[in-house]
Amino acid sequence: MAAAPEQAHRSAVAGYRNYLGSRPDLVTLAQVEVAGRDLACPCSPEMPCHVDLLLEVAAGRLSVLAR
Repeated sequence: MAAAPEQAHRSAVAGYRNYLGSRPDLVTLAQVEVAGRDLACPCSPEMPCHVDLLLEVAAGRLSVLAR
């Protein structure tokens, strides 16, 4: 992945993190809806991903939102 697309990808995931952090209602919903589910995404395994954030939220690791 080239540097510019990689940075854009990381920026998008960071933006999603900030969005979730501003929406406690969605965090609560994600904890209920995502818990116990298998999630998949086409992101490269070495890249951060929105699914990683959802899984951390579902697991109750809310510190992910404080970055």
